[in-house]
Amino acid sequence: IYFKRKKTGGISFNSTLALTHIDEKLCYQILHEYKIHNAE
Repeated sequence: IYFKRKKTGGISFNSTLALTHIDEKLCYQILHEYKIHNAE
């Protein structure tokens, strides 16, 4: 999983493979725990 911080724009999520153990919602929750609210 790769993410890049942005100044604005929220979180945009893109997966290149089928996610089996983690889903998009869990990624958002993990980023919010680390106070990352804007990422690509």
